[in-house]
Amino acid sequence: MLDAELSSVPEGDEVYYSWRTRNPVAWSAHAKVCTRLLPSLVDGNDDGSLQDVALQIANTLYPDRALELPNMVIRNSYPNITYHRQPSYQTDGALTEKFRRLVPDTADAIFTVGAIRKSGSAA
Repeated sequence: MLDAELSSVPEGDEVYYSWRTRNPVAWSAHAKVCTRLLPSLVDGNDDGSLQDVALQIANTLYPDRALELPNMVIRNSYPNITYHRQPSYQTDGALTEKFRRLVPDTADAIFTVGAIRKSGSAA
């Protein structure tokens, strides 16, 4: 999907990429393709220049929910998902703990916006 989107982007240009998740493994996989992130949960290098874009995207995708800054949380983003027992992930323990702290309710999610730059190599 990213390759198809990037095929129409001139080399060196950026596209915005956003996702919402409560899964640190999914977050990490999406974050790896980005050159800039908000929030940058692993290294803390949040790119504040993405905040206005994040608000616009979140308002379009979730017009009835607020994006909570600075943690980038959308409450009740997964209203139909419930766990009897919270899944555990074999991943970066600090990242997993950050998710558990920021979105302890199974209906909530972290909303992230990243920038992907098209390079001369495969996207």
